[in-house]
Amino acid sequence: MQEFTELDQWREPLERMRAWVLAGVERQDDAFLDRWNHDWATKVGVVAAYLEPGQLRPDETWKLQALGVVLGDAMALRTAARWVELHDEQGTDPCLWLGTSDTKLVFPMTMIAKRVESGATLTVQDLIGMVDFVAEAALEPRGVAEDSPSEDGLGRRVARLVHRLRR
Repeated sequence: MQEFTELDQWREPLERMRAWVLAGVERQDDAFLDRWNHDWATKVGVVAAYLEPGQLRPDETWKLQALGVVLGDAMALRTAARWVELHDEQGTDPCLWLGTSDTKLVFPMTMIAKRVESGATLTVQDLIGMVDFVAEAALEPRGVAEDSPSEDGLGRRVARLVHRLRR
């Protein structure tokens, strides 16, 4: 039987993962931190910078899962989704509840790790597509009209951010 609850046992591990990702960003002025906390595209840009060739190995599962957590945070910023814990016979896992009446759950912590471990190379557009997919599935997307990934400018904006973060 599946049941989901507010974050409890996963709250601290998720915070450690977020902290590890943020620690890799060299320039963290107040403007960047404000964007980090409020702009989903900034989080996607940081994740994409970590996924550039040579940054992480496919066997660095914890780090790849940490990137998935930040990707999940981007999804939550873009939608009404929130982190919860799913309890079932397999154990307890963190996931995003999309706020829909039919209990749609997304597991972003493993989205990146599974793909990279299987040999896939993820681009900025792939990450934006994942966020966009979740936003389309959510009952209450936020900011879709003004910052839709399908707009030409957003992909370039995130790509510029990735370039700046890796300089």
